[in-house]
Amino acid sequence: MIKLYSKEAENKLLGLIIKEPNLIVRVRGFFSPNDFYIEENKYVFSEMVRTEEENRLIEQTTLIDYLENYSIKSREDWDLYLTELILSAGIEAHFDEYVSIIKDKTQVRKLEVALKDSLDFVSSEHTSISSLVGKIEGRILDVTKDRELKDFESIEEITNEYKIKLSDIAENGYQGGIFTGLNSIDHYLGGLKEGELIIIAARPSMGKTALALEIAKNVSRTHKVAFFSIEMPSEQLLQRLISSESFLTNKQMRSFNKLGQDQQEQITHAMEKVKELKLWIDDSPQGKIEELTWKARKLNDLVELDMIVIDYLQLLETSSRRENRQQQVSDISRALKQLSRELEIPVIALSQLSRGVEGRQTKKPMMSDIRESGSIEQDADVILMLYRESYYQHDKSSLGPIQELQVSVAKNRNGPTGPARLNINLEIGRIKDKGRNN
Repeated sequence: MIKLYSKEAENKLLGLIIKEPNLIVRVRGFFSPNDFYIEENKYVFSEMVRTEEENRLIEQTTLIDYLENYSIKSREDWDLYLTELILSAGIEAHFDEYVSIIKDKTQVRKLEVALKDSLDFVSSEHTSISSLVGKIEGRILDVTKDRELKDFESIEEITNEYKIKLSDIAENGYQGGIFTGLNSIDHYLGGLKEGELIIIAARPSMGKTALALEIAKNVSRTHKVAFFSIEMPSEQLLQRLISSESFLTNKQMRSFNKLGQDQQEQITHAMEKVKELKLWIDDSPQGKIEELTWKARKLNDLVELDMIVIDYLQLLETSSRRENRQQQVSDISRALKQLSRELEIPVIALSQLSRGVEGRQTKKPMMSDIRESGSIEQDADVILMLYRESYYQHDKSSLGPIQELQVSVAKNRNGPTGPARLNINLEIGRIKDKGRNN
């Protein structure tokens, strides 16, 4: 049976730090008191860090002055305990080995807790098998991700890698991210890049889903895209795609039997084009973030995804026990950001804006309008804010189906921000750069 801790490694490390106080900087920020299993050692390490942060020398007498405040031991007992630590101090050459052993034991204890939680998940009611597996995998990944620490690279190594990249650009031209097919947006973003979380935010009926679907359609002609539709069934998404390709409205498609032969052929031809898209749709209505990330990983294992779209973020739920909805949404946005980094692909998530927009004289949205924003603004690499001025016109009788859709690139971590102007055909949901209607 694997032991949950190593008293020997803990004592050797702490005794060594008391003898060689400068070693504390090698573990400060990397270790926490909870990495130590023995209660006394938690206190000792905590006071070592406090002493170092106060620019005082770590020594036995100084530590005792603080440790005696804990009722766990008397001053005399702490004096004896620290003496025992010094006598059991390890060798400095083996410092990293002690660190590794203690960290490994921390992982074992966390894994034990995760497995116990998993048993609780199994015994809970009203849980689908995919959601259950997603929760368990999520808990295990939470434990193991701490071990995936990237090694330091010297500036020489980084420079050599960058020289190779420049040589590739010289030979093949600059290869940016995945282009959306909308030049006015790609002008700012240079394409959607791996590891990025892209938020498309707007009030209802502004065109969020239409824009996401347009991008997904354009990208999936050449790349593999997963579309998680929590709000809309897959058949409705399919109708939108066919309508956009055939230039016929959903109303016309519902009257397929009354259409002329030419129009029926338009729909048939559009269906054949849609069938060629490298697009996978999941329309599960009860979206749990743990289940979504599990499905994304499994699909990625099968087809190597290039992009993920989620419609929309606030409809996702989490299995966390947080009561505050804003904290839950923050957990969800962080999970999506981690998913984009893990799979090394862009993840697009749609987001609702709060009703506060409607109460202002100017209805143009701002990032602070993102509903239950939490850490969304922080986690997102790109934020696109949608606005249609025509939506707020009192008299819409003079408006045609093609209207201007303003897209503000409100945040772009790796590039410029600014306005992009598109045209949206409200009857067929097709979106193009302004000036292009087909």
